[in-house]
Amino acid sequence: MSPEARSRTAVIAKTLTFTGAYAFGVVLFHQLYLASRVTSRELSAAISIAVVQCATILAMLTFSFVAKLIRQLRTSRAARAEPQIRELLALHAAGTDIRGRILLMNRSGRAALEECLVEFLHMVRGSGRDALSELADDLGFVECWRKQFRSRNVTRRKSTIARLALLSRRYARKTLQDALTDDDESVRLHAARAILKYCEPGEAEKVFDVAIHGTFVTRMILTEDLRPHVLELAAEAIPSALESGDTAFTLAALEMMRAWGKFLPVRGVYPLLRHAEPSLRAAALHVIPQVAQSSGLHFEILRALEDPSEEVRSAAAHAAAAMDIRDAVPALARQLHNDGPKTAWVAGRALAELGAEGRQILERETITGSPAVASVALEALERIQISRTRTVTP
Repeated sequence: MSPEARSRTAVIAKTLTFTGAYAFGVVLFHQLYLASRVTSRELSAAISIAVVQCATILAMLTFSFVAKLIRQLRTSRAARAEPQIRELLALHAAGTDIRGRILLMNRSGRAALEECLVEFLHMVRGSGRDALSELADDLGFVECWRKQFRSRNVTRRKSTIARLALLSRRYARKTLQDALTDDDESVRLHAARAILKYCEPGEAEKVFDVAIHGTFVTRMILTEDLRPHVLELAAEAIPSALESGDTAFTLAALEMMRAWGKFLPVRGVYPLLRHAEPSLRAAALHVIPQVAQSSGLHFEILRALEDPSEEVRSAAAHAAAAMDIRDAVPALARQLHNDGPKTAWVAGRALAELGAEGRQILERETITGSPAVASVALEALERIQISRTRTVTP
């Protein structure tokens, strides 16, 4: 059952439980008290409903008042204790072993101690973080947070992951890794980002797996977080995704490679240039300039310029310009007259970047070409001129 379905089921169950208890209270009050005192059944039922409703409202107000009063008392007590707790935690993080005094504070104000400890874990690094992590384990907070992660409440699980992520990795490794397979994607995302903050060998590959299996938003966020680990991913994780045979996962991996914009020694991109799926052929062409070049690659680019898919032709034009393939100029010139406006626009930009021959073709098209082609050629020439001006401006 999905998390959304479980949430709806829980709401329905609570509603039915409350309704049943309310009806039971009305019937019970009517049978045990009013039935023998009020001759009219209709009047007895009406009075029962009114009395039970008033009693329910009074009980809810009383509960709310008591709960608020307890929270205020706890907040007031914590406010008085927090300065001393912060002082003790600062001394402990600095290397002074004062566990005995902190244990005494734990007995009198555990909630305040927990909040102050989390606050300090946000601020300290290195040996101070290790000392406070060990203290959190000794005080039982770590085990408590691990148990909270097993909650059905998504918000509580996310909050728990955020706290465990502050600890030294040896105290939170297993729970964070378990969170990567959580039913809720937001929990997986929180765990993945927490792992990448203090990433250990092999963990980036697990986060990469979460990214390619996740939604576009998850992938977009994790793509940037994974940027420092791309060389590690290029060894095994990315090639495995490209060779998985699953179109969605392969496309996600190629999109992430393109977003990184780095040279990556990745095998497995070239076979995708002849994949049956046009979107994969196009995605592979977009990342071809970022991988190691091989003989025969220029032929593949020229072949892709004649592909039936406009998406593939546009990607091939991008690749030809990025790799400075001068042999592509005739094919790009033909693409200017293509029925697909996107292909024509990309071909124009590619010609503008491929030296004097390409620009001469564009200049000729501004005079002799159709209005649509002339417009594309003129825009491409203006773009390359603006780009050159920005380059030479001091």
